[in-house]
Amino acid sequence: KYETKLVGKETVNGYDCEKYQVMIDGSPVSTYWQSSEIEYPIKVVSGQNQNMVMELKNIEKGDVDDAMFKIPAGFTKMEMPMPGMK
Repeated sequence: KYETKLVGKETVNGYDCEKYQVMIDGSPVSTYWQSSEIEYPIKVVSGQNQNMVMELKNIEKGDVDDAMFKIPAGFTKMEMPMPGMK
């Protein structure tokens, strides 16, 4: 069971964020900075020693071209498990 608590506010990569800490059994397991402007975490720090970092940079607002979601030419679906794998 985990608990999330607001621990402050900071600006990360130009976005005003609320800073949250995720706790399991009273111990912090991750921290994230959530922007209400883009409704997505701008930064997440986690790991046993808080050494894993995911951070969004060079964020560009705008529409995404539908072509970005087309399957590339030559794509073939890989069956799992692959033949010979157990």
